[in-house]
Amino acid sequence: MRYLLLSAVLVACPATGALPQAAVLFADPSGPDTLALRVLLIHQGPAPEDVEYVLSLAPPGGTARTLSAAVPASGWTADGLRLVAFEPLTVGPEAGDLVITGGLPGAPTERLATLIRGEGGRLELRRVPPGGGPDRLFAVASAEQLGPRRFTVKVAYINCGERLSRDYDAFLHFEPEPTGEDLAATTEMGLYPSGKPTDSSAWHEDDITVVAFGPYELPAKLDRPLYVRVGLYDRTGDGARRPLLGAAEDHRVLVGRFAPRDGAVVFERAPFEEAKQ
Repeated sequence: MRYLLLSAVLVACPATGALPQAAVLFADPSGPDTLALRVLLIHQGPAPEDVEYVLSLAPPGGTARTLSAAVPASGWTADGLRLVAFEPLTVGPEAGDLVITGGLPGAPTERLATLIRGEGGRLELRRVPPGGGPDRLFAVASAEQLGPRRFTVKVAYINCGERLSRDYDAFLHFEPEPTGEDLAATTEMGLYPSGKPTDSSAWHEDDITVVAFGPYELPAKLDRPLYVRVGLYDRTGDGARRPLLGAAEDHRVLVGRFAPRDGAVVFERAPFEEAKQ
């Protein structure tokens, strides 16, 4: 298992919303039977109080063991990603599969992964995609503000067990509406469709790959949101788009929008607050 460029996705942007909407588990081997566990919290909303994130590791039909890590309110910005580290976990060679769940106080727990003994007795993590479903590759975005209207968009493609046979290009589209496919209006604003090559055929089942797009200069008089959709497509082959978790029928994922707020422009990650009400 490999974990790629984690620090590049830890960018925060202001928005409104609720507590964490998803969590992604990582396990870095630090010895034959020892793992360093980390959880990437994907969240929206104002800072909670100081809390603990709790992991439960349970063998089928057995007694669970728990690990906890502090999540201080300081540094928990409204629309960011938070990496929480746990003490190293040692698993005896006699242990079987462990189902790992996690959650914050007051929020439902979710199944994050299964820890198994693979070839040669090696510990291997089998991550569960958020919400389940047949597609095991999803995308989440953040934006780094470089100026009043200038942004770089960083898209993390998070793999939960896929092996891809092609090298897809990552792409990003700006659009004026939350549904449909209309690139003409934003192209006239100078916001052209963007593509970046990836070596996706070499991705491992639990990799994260971060692709940076831009920088983009948004219109000076932005009076309505601009929506951001991303995906993967086979540029050198048949041009087909790769299905992703949470994508629409056109195989694009709505990851966020740039919106005018109190005289400034902010990035808000999907799903948006008004869609939940």
